[in-house]
Amino acid sequence: MGDFLDKRAEHLSTGMKQKTNIARAVVHQPDVVVLDEPTTGLDIMTKQNIIEFIRDLKADNTPVVFSTHHLDEVALLCDSVCLIDRGTSRFCGSIEAFKEVGQSGELNDAFMNIVKQGTMHV
Repeated sequence: MGDFLDKRAEHLSTGMKQKTNIARAVVHQPDVVVLDEPTTGLDIMTKQNIIEFIRDLKADNTPVVFSTHHLDEVALLCDSVCLIDRGTSRFCGSIEAFKEVGQSGELNDAFMNIVKQGTMHV
């Protein structure tokens, strides 16, 4: 990152902006880390590093809240999930309960089923 210390954020690549945002979110060691689409715009290697970083935060008992459209990341990282559809909370609970309510063992299918139901499971 030393090569980028003197650059303004708007002149960085998408991936570098994302890394910078993550660094800014954790540099002050907050009690809760909030990340918005943390792997968007990242190459595969960097994405894996971010996933490992989030796992390390969890291992240190640091709560991590993040938004994502990548349900494979949800499966890897989350203990619980909240599904917000067009501003309405459709589900909040464990991954297993999400699959049960969504009537599928696959997160993508469960997601689609819950959205189609249009009811709240909070």
